[in-house]
Formats: sequence, C-alpha cells, structure tokens
Amino acid sequence: MPLRVPISELSQTSPAADQTPSRRPRTGWAIWLIRAAGWCAIVALTIGLLAFWYGRTVSDRLHVLQFIGWLPSWMVLSGLATLLPLTLLARVKPKNAPRRQRARFVTQALGIVFLLSCLFVAFVEMHWHRAIAPVASTRPNAIRVVHWNQEALSITKTIVPMRDEIGFAPDVLLVSSHQPAQLFEQSLNTLARPYNVQRHAGFVIASSFPILQSRAFQISLADGSREGSREHKVRKWMEDRWNEWAQVLGLARREFPRAVAGVIVLIELDTLATLGRPTTIWWVDLPSDPFAPRWANAKVVRAHIDRLASTIDPATNKPLLTPPDIVIGDFNTPRGSASLDVITGSLPHAFDLAGWGDARSFPRTYPIIHVDHTFVGPRMKVDLYELVRPAQGDHWFQSVTLRAK
Repeated sequence: MPLRVPISELSQTSPAADQTPSRRPRTGWAIWLIRAAGWCAIVALTIGLLAFWYGRTVSDRLHVLQFIGWLPSWMVLSGLATLLPLTLLARVKPKNAPRRQRARFVTQALGIVFLLSCLFVAFVEMHWHRAIAPVASTRPNAIRVVHWNQEALSITKTIVPMRDEIGFAPDVLLVSSHQPAQLFEQSLNTLARPYNVQRHAGFVIASSFPILQSRAFQISLADGSREGSREHKVRKWMEDRWNEWAQVLGLARREFPRAVAGVIVLIELDTLATLGRPTTIWWVDLPSDPFAPRWANAKVVRAHIDRLASTIDPATNKPLLTPPDIVIGDFNTPRGSASLDVITGSLPHAFDLAGWGDARSFPRTYPIIHVDHTFVGPRMKVDLYELVRPAQGDHWFQSVTLRAK
C-alpha cells in the first residue's frame, strides 16, 4: 500500500513556503543593461534619421533650425552607421515573444530607412551612377567657365600663379580677390592667354570673349546680429578659434563678418561666334555669416532681382537685370538648400546635370560642405562640372563646361 501523507503536512514541510523571492541574478542585470543600450541606440538612430530627412525637406526655411539642413549627408550617415549594429542589442533575450517581435520589427524598419537614405545620397545627391559613364569631351562649340573665391587673408598681397593653380586657360575666369591690380595681372599673365579684364571692387572678370557690359548691384541683407549681442560674441569667439588653429591645420586665416550685404554682378559676353548668341552671367556673392537667416535673405535677394528686372535702363532701353544663362558664385549656403531655389528661380544645378561624387568646396584643406555653385538657364547644356582644389585660398574652384542647346 502507498504511503498517504495529508495535504496539511505537505504544506507545513514545504521548504520555500516562508522564504522571500531571490534577487535577479547578475546575468539578468547584464542582459537588461544590454537591451537598454540597444533601445538607446534605436532612439538615437531614429532622431538622427528624422534630422536627416528634416534637413532634406524643410531645409533652411526656419532660421533657428537651418543648421540641421547644413549637416553634410556623408557625416550624418557615417555617424548613424555606427549606431545601426547597436540596435540589435535590443533583441537580446527578451522575456516574451511580443517583446522579441517588436524589437525585431523596429530594428528592421530602421535598417530599411537607413538603407533608403544611403541610396538617396548615393544616386540623388552625389550621382555616383555617373562614375561608370565616360566623361563628356569638350566640344568646339563649348565654353569653359571657372569661378574661384580666392579671397583669403594669407594671399592678399602675394602673386598666385594661375597656370599652376588652374592648370589650363579657361574661356571665362571669375575670381573674388582683393589683390592689388598689378599683382593680379601678374598672376593672370601666367595663363598666357589674352583676356579682357574688368574689375568691380573685389570681383575680377577675365574673359577671352568681348565683355559687352558688366555692372555690380549691392543688396542690403537682414543683419544676423548686432554689436555686443550674443551672436556677435559667438562669432568673435569662432573667428579667434579659427585663426588660432588655422596655421596648425593648414587653413587660411579669415574673418567672420556680419551679413550686411550681398552682391550680384551682371556680365554680358559676346559669345556669338562660339555659342551663336550672347551669354548672360549672374555672378552672386553672399555673406558667410553663420547666423544670417538664409531663407529671409534669399527673399530679400529675390525681391531685389525682381525689382532690377522690372526697371528699364534709359541708356540701353533694356531691363537693368536680364534673365541669366548662368548663375554662378559663392552662395555660402550648401547645395540643395531651399533658399537657393528662391534666389535662382529653381534653376538646375550644374552638378546635378553633369557632376558626380562627394562634392565639397569649403574649407580648402579639409572640405566639408559645397557652398560654391553654378546654376544654368534653359538655353544652356552642361557637359562637365568639376570642383578642383587649389594650393592656396579658402575655397576649391569650380569649373563648368557649357554649350548652347
């Protein structure tokens, strides 16, 4: 016969009945910390992707957040790439199936969005698909225009041999330079090509074509900060730190002036023999003040352009500012910014038409962003767009080969 024990006695003899629950083992805490780190990486990656797409859609329309749109894609995505593997930590031994499934869904969704962001940058922003296509050869009916913001405190009073810097003699050379005229002429002579030269303060036009007219228009802009304000103090701090490290890093010394004025130089060239008609160029130069509201200033520039375009010059019986075939210059605003479309009337960028790669033009030694741009009108076709690093100055120069449609 089996031994029968009363239930009451079993309950009295149960060893764990009156003991407190044991603490979570150390391995349990380790797993919890690992999963917490994974979810922190998920939150950081989500914020980073939202900031990336915010910069591509809202861009610089909001002054206080315009810096988000200035963040280079390669820099943002490189940082987010380091977070992507860490999100997998959120999937380490969750307690139940729903948590495991939720973690898997979130990490997969973020991975897909990150991949789409990389594809967007590679094929829409950088046009790497053009790397496998042959470079268009220069045709007889094409012109080559070079724009170089040469201005830097270190080369204002030195001769810069253009032949060594550019490597060829362009048809049109636009250089922002405050060199004395004699020094600049010596630099230009190294190209060994006859040029017609006109100067508007620091804007020097050297053209192998006859210059029909050129005139500069000053544009008063919204002031980003006042003397003694917090922005002014920050700008002064940035200027001091930049120049303190400039020599160590091989950068040119520079100033960070307030955004008070921009310039548009109207240039009309007699390109009838080459392109079959004259060519109109707008050479635009906008301030580098990092605190200047780009969207607000773009509206000011656009209003000034519209006013000049509607004003008839009594001497020529034509508008003061005629529609451009080329809009070129240092806009001090990254490519793709919404404010650039306001200024140019949404003209296509020459890089988007014929360039490829990770285009960056400033600063020269360690370029981060693309701020020197060329836009083309409906009557022009771009064969080639390049950014070339010179040996001196603050910016890379841009070379664009164009022809008439």
